[in-house]
Formats: sequence, structure tokens, C-alpha cells
Amino acid sequence: MKKILLVLLVSCLFVQCKNKQAAGSASDNNKELANVLEQYFDEKMQLFPLEATINGDNRFNNLLPADFTDSYRSKLKDFYTKNTAAIKTISRDSLNENDKISYDIFTYEMHMALEGLSFKTNYQPFDQFNAVPLMLGQMGGGTGNQPFKTVVDYDNWLGRAAAFSNWTDSAIVYFKKGIAVKYVLPKALVVKMIPQLQFIVSDSATVSIFYLPIKNMPATFSDSDKIRLTGLYTTLIQKQLVPAYKKLYTFLQT
Repeated sequence: MKKILLVLLVSCLFVQCKNKQAAGSASDNNKELANVLEQYFDEKMQLFPLEATINGDNRFNNLLPADFTDSYRSKLKDFYTKNTAAIKTISRDSLNENDKISYDIFTYEMHMALEGLSFKTNYQPFDQFNAVPLMLGQMGGGTGNQPFKTVVDYDNWLGRAAAFSNWTDSAIVYFKKGIAVKYVLPKALVVKMIPQLQFIVSDSATVSIFYLPIKNMPATFSDSDKIRLTGLYTTLIQKQLVPAYKKLYTFLQT
């Protein structure tokens, strides 16, 4: 949730700069600051593709990285450090009052993001409220942010959902790291997470929530695509998604 709020905040700053560019002259606004914000937002969407999908940016709809791993957090640290350096190249005193606000908020958020990476929150990959497994259930049902309008959309979901098995394995590894240093979720939360995961699982592919896009497949798709996607989605559900969800809730139970 914090990451989503950060993206929304920076999105507001980006839109604010765009609005000011439309309303004022180039001399009134700092183009260098606008470029920093725009580039930040673009790269952030690549690093957090689920948030990109939520924001309507469909370029990365096939990706699902395990953004809690140490290697990925190292990449994030480089990203926030680079943007901290970029904002410092701009003289705050040269900015108008609105741009100063954007400058200050952006600087603060980069500081908070870097500080946040110093904590072992990645030893709790998900919880009752902030959970990729639950988000995938919403997206994969075809009624959420993940689009299912074209064949490319359907193939994108296959790529994203197929990465969930590796995501699950990584999550269990990091939960175990937390157990080793006694950095764990409260039991009261975990006992609520288990039925959430169990609810998503169905041994029959055709009644799975992840099968709904197949049931609602556009009539404009060719027969060959309909047959291909039906087979791939059935295999994905039976061979990857169901085993991954079962592995997760079994781990939490035991």
C-alpha cells in the first residue's frame, strides 16, 4: 500500500507539473524538474509493473517480479539514490512556489524510500491486507485492472500468472528468513490469511476464478486462439496456480 501511495503521490506531482506547463510560460516553470519527475514515474512503473497496471499503464502487464528479494531491493536502492542525486542538481531557489512544493515532496519521498529499505520488511512478503496473491485473484478474474480485451492481453496474463510459482517460492524463502530472526507476522493476522488463500483455490479449472476470462472471451477472437488460450489457461490453473496457492497456505498453516 505504501508503494502505491508513493506512486500516486508522484503521479500527482507529475500531473501538477504538466498542468503548470499548460497554464504558464516556459520561464515560469522548471522543465528540468518536470523531466526528473517524468523519468522517475516512467522507471518506477517498470520496477513495479503491478502498480503500472493499476495506473492504466499496460506496457508491463506480463511481469510479476518478486520485489521483496535482496537483489531486487538493491536495484530499488540504486533507483532511489539516482533520483536523489538527480533532484539535487536542480537549484531549489530558482523554482517558483509550486515547483518548490513538488521539489520538497519528491526529496522527502526519496529519503523515506531509501530509509525504508534499511528495514527487514521484506521478511514479511505479504499480509492480510497487502498481498500479491489476493491482488492476482482480483486481476485474474477479468474484472479488475488487468485488461482482457485482446489476444495480447490474454497472453500477457499468461506471462504474469506463470511467474507466480517463482514468486511463491521466493516468498516462502523470505518468510523463513524472518522466522530465523524472529521477524514475523502476528498469529492473529496469519490465521486470517490462510482462508483468504484457500478461497481462491479450486481443484476444478473451469470453476476457478482464473477461468473467468476464458468464459468471457471476446467473440471476435479466432477459433484457433480460443482453443489455444483455453488449453493454456486450463494448464496454468491446474499445474501452476493451484499448486502455488496450496503451497502458500500449507506453509502458513504449518
